[in-house]
Amino acid sequence: MPIAVIGGTGIAAMTDLTDVRDETVETRFGTAHVTRGSWRGRELVFLHRHGPQRNVPPHRINYRANIAALKQLGVTAIFATTAVGGLHDDWHPGTLVLLDQFLDFTKSRPTTFFDLPQPLLAKEGSSGDSPPSQEGSGGGSPSSQEGSRRDDPLSQEGRRGDDPSSQQGSEGGDPSSQRGSEGGGFLGQGGRELPVHIDMTAPYCPRLRRLLLNVAEQMNLALIPQGVYACMEGPRFETPAEIRMLRMLGGDVVGMTGVPEVVLAREAGMCYAGVSIVTNYAAGISPNPLTHQEVLEAMAEHAPKLLRLFLAASEAYADEDCPCRHTLFEP
Repeated sequence: MPIAVIGGTGIAAMTDLTDVRDETVETRFGTAHVTRGSWRGRELVFLHRHGPQRNVPPHRINYRANIAALKQLGVTAIFATTAVGGLHDDWHPGTLVLLDQFLDFTKSRPTTFFDLPQPLLAKEGSSGDSPPSQEGSGGGSPSSQEGSRRDDPLSQEGRRGDDPSSQQGSEGGDPSSQRGSEGGGFLGQGGRELPVHIDMTAPYCPRLRRLLLNVAEQMNLALIPQGVYACMEGPRFETPAEIRMLRMLGGDVVGMTGVPEVVLAREAGMCYAGVSIVTNYAAGISPNPLTHQEVLEAMAEHAPKLLRLFLAASEAYADEDCPCRHTLFEP
């Protein structure tokens, strides 16, 4: 099964791949742009988070189309990069942080696959849920159970029509403006719709995190083993007052793209690990006004070592079953 790398600001491609081809993937949430290739026998998918021209701002990224596209391609594991501001004086630019928790301060972006009129995940007659099949998509699609009434919410074949918010390159439309009050969820016994609540105790896959830590140690690459990612709406940078608040709440780094990406990956039943590159000190910590240029310069300098880590981890990755793949299915 393929592994995905999601590249953000300052990461335009993975140049070490062979058999490279660019593709567009159509989903019921919109279009995503990927580059597919191989690395030492492993199929990799590089997803352009900000679009092929790298010009979509954080609050307009079509996160749902991006994650749905990876699901349709059979991806089982995702390594994601984020450029962040550091909230600690000793986390200088170039520091790599393996994320383990997040704080969500986004405001306007859709954050779930289950808030619009769309096919429901339908339960079979029993009160218990069956785990998704490991065949075909590597433990992926809830719709793969033969004889069940499940419909995959990531499929384009939505029986209630296309999602009006699916704009190419960005997430358009107001979810609250969709016709009807019907949202996404499970169909329980008797056809009663049940809300979807996923567990986020460990939002970043523990198995992928252990893999990255082990590979980084073998590479003698410094990788901070834990970090709380504070996601802000953007596209503006934060105020010093906001940074003081985030530090009080336990934030370690601050960015604009990590959420809802990690949440959607969990809803889609894919393993997801995030590594942040500190590109500058956050507002109020940095002695100078923040600029996007300093972010790009820091990423150009330090992104190659992170991509080397992801390639090495992809080579060592074992496509085994994981609780991340069964989030929507209680035993």
